[in-house]
Amino acid sequence: MFIYGLFDPRNDQLRYVGKTTNLIKRFSKHIKNAPIENTHKANWIKSLLNLNLRPEIFVLQETDDGDWKFDEQWNIA
Repeated sequence: MFIYGLFDPRNDQLRYVGKTTNLIKRFSKHIKNAPIENTHKANWIKSLLNLNLRPEIFVLQETDDGDWKFDEQWNIA
């Protein structure tokens, strides 16, 4: 399990923390779903896409399936 962050490529600011077992698939889903979602995260991704940019994804932590909730919350904080 990976705890990952989406960063703004314009200023390297961490904008979103999530968890996944497949980074490539999850990143693609963020990009694909942004135009049809109405969330803060989706609006941010849409604003990047309008500038021909994409968020950057980085692994913040690898964790066990049983520990991911604590680890995700810790990385959000």
